[in-house]
Amino acid sequence: MSISDQKLQLVLPNPSLEALKIALLKAETVGELAALIINHTHEEILHTYSQLPRNQQIKIQVLWSDY
Repeated sequence: MSISDQKLQLVLPNPSLEALKIALLKAETVGELAALIINHTHEEILHTYSQLPRNQQIKIQVLWSDY
């Protein structure tokens, strides 16, 4: 992989993480959150979660705390 390819990878968003972000925003049950945990690494989830607006983070915290 050339240096320019590496730079492009750093600049462009990871499509998998974008899909994870959308799924986190749409999650309405703890089962949906658990399914995401199975399909994504802990680091991916934490990274994506940290990028969500605070109100969406709280929504996920409430769902998870009910579990």
